[in-house]
Amino acid sequence: AGIGLNLELGNWKLRYNYADAGMNDNIVKPLTDALLTISPLWPETTNIVQEMDTKGKSIIYHELGAAYDNNIWWAQAEAALLSSDTLLGPNGRLFYLSIGRRFGAVSIYGLCGYSRPDKDAPIFTAPAGYPSPLSDLLAMLANAATFSVAGVNQEQDSVGVGARWDFRPKMAIKFQVDKFDIEKSGTNLWVRSGPAQFTENQTSTVISLSMDVLF
Repeated sequence: AGIGLNLELGNWKLRYNYADAGMNDNIVKPLTDALLTISPLWPETTNIVQEMDTKGKSIIYHELGAAYDNNIWWAQAEAALLSSDTLLGPNGRLFYLSIGRRFGAVSIYGLCGYSRPDKDAPIFTAPAGYPSPLSDLLAMLANAATFSVAGVNQEQDSVGVGARWDFRPKMAIKFQVDKFDIEKSGTNLWVRSGPAQFTENQTSTVISLSMDVLF
């Protein structure tokens, strides 16, 4: 459920959006079931499972945006807040700003953005003192829980430049280059090729060429 408000004043546009999304399933049930199985050996897992469970939990979204356009210069910005009552739900602050100028049919622009979690993801440590292979199993489940929680965080900065050519009415070509600095514990916006959690911060450069067509 949600609501959106929009206001236009001359060259300005303002908007506010609110959404409350409920989750109807436990998306990590195999992991939480495994953690409950070892609760006699690791009593803390009972609390971990309660905090990780997603069934019946919700995600709250607030977004405030503003845009200015006088047909020569344009700028737009957006700030958002995400919160959830489960460790596996997103939380944090997101912001971006884009400024551009038109030269006839060609526009050039720059943009920047950041995303920060409101709280650091917890690191779960299995109890010590158990013999192998039991200790290995406990460590594996602790790492799986830590990785699952850390995987929902978004923590990164980005800058970019681009150009757009409206070569025909309702048709445009856009070229853009973006550079991203990604924290090792905030990679949720990126596809990871392996199961292991990143141990170092990441940097990525994205170059895109696209054509927009409005029917």
